[in-house]
Amino acid sequence: MAAADDQSAAAVAVEHSAGPSSAADTTDSAAAAVDSPAGQEQTSPATADEDAAAPEAAAAEPSSSKDAIAPILARLTSCVSRDLCDELAVNFCYSNSKGARKKLIRALVDVPRGNLQLLPYYARVAATISQAYPEVGAGVLAAVETEFDALAAKKDLTRAGEEPRLRVARYLAELVKFRIAPPSMVLLRLKVLLDDFTGTAVDGAAALVESAGRFLLRLPESKVRMENLLGVMMRLRNARNLDSRQTNAVDSAYFACRPPDKATQRRRRPPLQEYIRHLIFSRLSDGSIVEVLKKLMKLPWAECESYLLKCLMKVSRVRFQDIALIASLAGGLSQYHDSLGVGLVDLVLEDVRWGLENPYAGNYQQRMAQVRLLGEAYNYMLLDSRAVFDVLYLLIGFGHDNEEVAMKLDPPDDYFRIRLVIALLLTCGSYFNKGSAKRRLDRFFTFMQAYVLAKNPLPLDIDADLQDMYDQLRPNLVRFATYPDAAAAVNEILAKEAAASASGLEPIEEEDSEEGESEEPEPPKAEETEAMDVDGSIDDDDDMADYIREEEQEVD
Repeated sequence: MAAADDQSAAAVAVEHSAGPSSAADTTDSAAAAVDSPAGQEQTSPATADEDAAAPEAAAAEPSSSKDAIAPILARLTSCVSRDLCDELAVNFCYSNSKGARKKLIRALVDVPRGNLQLLPYYARVAATISQAYPEVGAGVLAAVETEFDALAAKKDLTRAGEEPRLRVARYLAELVKFRIAPPSMVLLRLKVLLDDFTGTAVDGAAALVESAGRFLLRLPESKVRMENLLGVMMRLRNARNLDSRQTNAVDSAYFACRPPDKATQRRRRPPLQEYIRHLIFSRLSDGSIVEVLKKLMKLPWAECESYLLKCLMKVSRVRFQDIALIASLAGGLSQYHDSLGVGLVDLVLEDVRWGLENPYAGNYQQRMAQVRLLGEAYNYMLLDSRAVFDVLYLLIGFGHDNEEVAMKLDPPDDYFRIRLVIALLLTCGSYFNKGSAKRRLDRFFTFMQAYVLAKNPLPLDIDADLQDMYDQLRPNLVRFATYPDAAAAVNEILAKEAAASASGLEPIEEEDSEEGESEEPEPPKAEETEAMDVDGSIDDDDDMADYIREEEQEVD
């Protein structure tokens, strides 16, 4: 009965022991107080019959303990949580014997191959039982230490030798986090690996640092030495010619110890600015444009106009097909605040020119959205056709005054400017079908064909888009097959304009300005804007809705 009493006392000690020996900064590996399972019975006083049967029970105890330890060890591989580990440790103490402890040590050392996720739980079981039987932790540590040294001395570069090396290194790291292994022993072996730092030593050092480096950095007794070893590892990483896999492993281990600075927290804007962003980027849609316009008109305009312009310019944040809503909103606001429409057009023209001066691929999406916004701004009468044609000629002619600059800004194999022209004309080109705007577009298409034919052969998708644009806007357009033909047509146009200018006639761009035959969309009627009060608030929702619908119908 004395052996049974010792087992019960050890089990009670394990059940009620706290976990100060656990790692403070790990999740799965953090040792906590062990909760005792059901079955913490106190030994009842022995009766006279039990005292008489005590020698027989003592004789049968070794065999019963041997039979009880087998299912406990069989459950070791299924310990995948802290509660299961603690329950197994308590059950082991109730079936403890010297032979059982030896079997437990062998089972804890022989981690199943490929099951590296079990290492923290095996270390927890060893640390929990070591509080009652210290020889268990010492035995596991001695076996792991011996295997680590043997593998470090063995230069096995095969794939089969990689898994045992990583398993032992991570096991050793878990043992130090549960205070079974002293930090000095782990730091010494890390230094040995860094002294070699070739082949398998790189993987072992990375695994050791990744698993236990952060814990050792937070321990006061190992902080300074661990910081020095980390510095040595990163210097070796930069000096040695490591392959990409090993470089990534070292970087991952280093950042596991020293995580990069947290991302900058989301900037907190004033509530009024957050409200404007919410209306434009979240609420604006086909069905809510009138509501959004109402709410924006109620804002303190002098305070909010500049930020509202800034938000309207961020067209790359909205869907491409919703850019028309941004222009429609700007058109509605400009009816009562002229400065907003002028400022928006000015900013768009400036950004278009900046994109031509800085033609790198990272801003292609933004440039395409700006051109689309410019076309929609014309549709909503924020600018006239002359500004649109100035941009069209700028797109095909900017930088071509100097051959060296042209090769840098618009090389022959760069077709993005053609995409910009197509996007702009498909947005607003349908209005250029009469009067002076029609003649300007015909003239531009001659220059456009010369520009396209001067390029390398177009990719199939761009060529198809270009032909679709011609068919949609000018089905009967005379199309040139070669660059000399297009260049001759351009020279003929320039000669006629020069002759007309010398004779005192107006150039083609200025003809028919007084014909009354306007290509611009008709402005809203006066009665459509009578719903606005002097202070800019909207009284009648139906009038504003009718205005928006008529504007969209004109665009269609």
